[in-house]
Amino acid sequence: MINARGFTLIETILILSIIMVFFGLPTVIANKTYEKVQKMLFFEAFQSHLLATQNYALLANKKTSMTIFKSGTVRYQVLSEAKGVVNQELTIPKSLTVDNNNSIRYVAKTGRPSSFKTIKFKSLDKSYTFKFQMGSGRYIFEESE
Repeated sequence: MINARGFTLIETILILSIIMVFFGLPTVIANKTYEKVQKMLFFEAFQSHLLATQNYALLANKKTSMTIFKSGTVRYQVLSEAKGVVNQELTIPKSLTVDNNNSIRYVAKTGRPSSFKTIKFKSLDKSYTFKFQMGSGRYIFEESE
């Protein structure tokens, strides 16, 4: 009778599956955190560019605009008589979607939006809304589930 010591196939598969769970869990958590940070950084950059575009209209006495494309880009422009010059472009993260193309134009000298607008970004779990007010030139940012 041979007395062989070792692991059976079932024991080896069980140990390997436990190890795979330990290595797989941090990856799932890291992906969720990465998407959350990407959204947060996008909204910070979006608001920063938005304020800069508005301030440029106010200080340089030129019309400016911000256009959001469904394809996933945000374009900030200074509008001249001939054609708009693209000053900045921002890429929308893949985890966010926009319902339709939106454009906000800022009036020269005042920096106020030329019309009322509401822009909605959606992710799987939340909705982000920018409501632009006509008279004050400000906006309200709302995050809802």
